Amino acid sequence: MQKKSNGNRGKTVSILIVAILALGASVFFIGRNTPAPDVSESKAPPEEERAPELATPPTTPAYADLDDPRAAQCEAGDAEACHELATSLAFDAERPEDLPISIELLTRACELERGQACHDLGLVYSQGVGVPKDPEQARQLLERACELGQEQSCTDARNIGAGTTLADYAPQWQQSCDEGDPQACLDLGIALLLNEDAADPTRAEELLMRACELDGAEGCLRLAELHEELGRPAAEVEARIEKACTADFGPACTALADRLKDAGAEQPRVDALYARACELDDVNGCSEHAVGLANNGDLAAARTLWQEGCERWHGYSCFHHARSFLETASGQETSPEMIFGFERACALNVPVACYNLAIFYNTRQPNPDFARGRELLGRGCELGHLQACTFAAQMRSAGQGGPVDAAGARDALQRACELGDEAACARVQP
Repeated sequence: MQKKSNGNRGKTVSILIVAILALGASVFFIGRNTPAPDVSESKAPPEEERAPELATPPTTPAYADLDDPRAAQCEAGDAEACHELATSLAFDAERPEDLPISIELLTRACELERGQACHDLGLVYSQGVGVPKDPEQARQLLERACELGQEQSCTDARNIGAGTTLADYAPQWQQSCDEGDPQACLDLGIALLLNEDAADPTRAEELLMRACELDGAEGCLRLAELHEELGRPAAEVEARIEKACTADFGPACTALADRLKDAGAEQPRVDALYARACELDDVNGCSEHAVGLANNGDLAAARTLWQEGCERWHGYSCFHHARSFLETASGQETSPEMIFGFERACALNVPVACYNLAIFYNTRQPNPDFARGRELLGRGCELGHLQACTFAAQMRSAGQGGPVDAAGARDALQRACELGDEAACARVQP
C-alpha cells in the first residue's frame, strides 16, 4: 500500500517547484518539445499542464512478448503487475539487456497512477540509467509520484525543481505558512535559501524555524543544516536533528547516526539509529543498517536490505550488495550479482563502483577487457574517484584498451590534480 503524504498539501503549490525557483529560472517547462507557457500572470500552471509527458509506447509493447503472466496483466491495466515485472527485469543479474523493457513497464505503471513506479522512473531519468539524463522529465515524474502519495518523491524532487519566478508563488506560500502549514513555510524557506537573485538567509531561517515549531520534521532537519553552515553550536544542531528523528522523519535519523558515527559514538547507538531510519523507510538508513548487520555476521539479512535498496535505484545499496560477493569470492571466482551490482551502481553515479569494476575487467583472467576497463575508469574519474583518474591517464597515454589519447590523459591528470593529487598537478604544469 502506498503511503499518504503528511500535512495539508492542498494549501501549497507542489513542492517540486521549489528548487528551480531557487535557481532563478523564469519559465515552467511542460516537456522538452512543448513551448513555454505564458507566465505574464502570477498564477500556478494548470494541473493538467504539470502532468509528466511520458514517452508514447509502441502499438505492441516489447513486454507483450515476455513469457510472464504479469505482462498480460500489465497490458490489461494492472499497475502493480507492471511495476513488479519492471523491478524483476531491472534487477535481474542474468538479464541486464532487459533494462529498456523495464523502463517501458515503469512508464506503463506510472500512466496507470502507481506512485512508486512514477518515483522509480523519475530516478531513472534523474540519473540517466538506460535513458539520456533528463532533469525536467525527472522533475515531472517525481512531482506526479508526490501527488500520488509518495512522500519521498516530494523530498527528492526539491533538488530538481520546476521553473517559474519566485514572485509567483512566494505570496501563496507565505499566506499558507501564516495559516499554520509547515510545508508552505518549508517550501518558501528553501526557495529563499537557494534563489540566486532573491536569496534571503535571515528570512529563510525564520521560515524554517516556523516549520519546525509547527512540527514539520523536515523543517527541523533543514534548519539544523542551515545552522551548521552558519557555525551554530554543535549541540544545538544535533538537538534539531534529534527532534526531527523523534518525529519519525527517517532522513533525520540517518543524519543523526552519521554525525554520531563521525564523532566516534558508541556503535550500538549508531546502529540503533540506522535501524530506526530503515524502519521509517529511509533507503540511506537501510543501506547503513545493512552494513552493521554484515559486520555483525548477518550477511544474509544485509544482502536482503541491499537488494531491496538497489531495486529502489539506490546506488550505494547496489554497490554494497555487489561488494559483498566480491569479498566472499576466492581467486578469480566472480558472480553475476557482483558484476551487475557494480554496473548498476556505476550507472547510479557511485564512483568507487566504476573503479572496482574497471579493475575487475582489467585483471580478469584469461580474458581481460581493457576497453571496458578504460571506459569505466573514465566514468569513475568524471565522478571524482582519484585512483580512477590516475589509471585512466595511464591507459590513455599508453594506448591500452584504445588508441593513444594524449589530450584525454592530460584531462584525467588535471581531474586528479583537482582531487588533490600533487603528483598529478606537477605533471600537468605547463
